Amino acid sequence: MNKNIITVLGFILFLSGMYALSLSLVGAKFTPLLFLEKLGGTASFFIKILMVLVGVLLIFLSRTTTEEPKE
Repeated sequence: MNKNIITVLGFILFLSGMYALSLSLVGAKFTPLLFLEKLGGTASFFIKILMVLVGVLLIFLSRTTTEEPKE
């Protein structure tokens, strides 16, 4: 896959996870992720945290180079 696409997917995961977490702190719900609330409070919280972590991981891995520096 293209590195730019992976970066955009990482940002979408990160931002939607952070948005859902911040809304859950004030008691509101993020409508696209409403199905997570049916799993229970703890499970939905950990899935949102996982979304944030996977998003950061995707961004980090897509922006690092795997090539050896040429001399």
